[in-house]
Amino acid sequence: MSTGIAERVAEAIKPVVEEHGCVIWDAEYVREGTRNVLRITIDCPEGVDLDRCEAVHRAIDPVIDELDPISEFYYLEVSSPGVERVIRTPEHYAWAAGKKVDVKTFTAVNGTKALTGVLGTVNGDSVSVGVTEI
Repeated sequence: MSTGIAERVAEAIKPVVEEHGCVIWDAEYVREGTRNVLRITIDCPEGVDLDRCEAVHRAIDPVIDELDPISEFYYLEVSSPGVERVIRTPEHYAWAAGKKVDVKTFTAVNGTKALTGVLGTVNGDSVSVGVTEI
């Protein structure tokens, strides 16, 4: 999969998503089983419901068609990040600062790879989490 597709699409659809009172939380182009999926995750201050996802989907579809970034068949999905949203960009970390987060680690910490705590400071490539549950 081309890694630049999601970024190009996100840049192209950003104004349309913002016209609907939302922001792009995430954009990814992935292969899931036999399906190619272009997944756009949106967030709004008042939350995201099915009607908002449908409206944004209808609005961004022609923009993506015009851009024509994907040569093979794919599914376009528009969804909300939900309560278990993935935090991966600097903007995500800024949004989550001071909030309760679940952290999954590659190596065990005190015998577990799953921690719960409050996201503290973000400094370059490192973050602090005040662990409340192990």
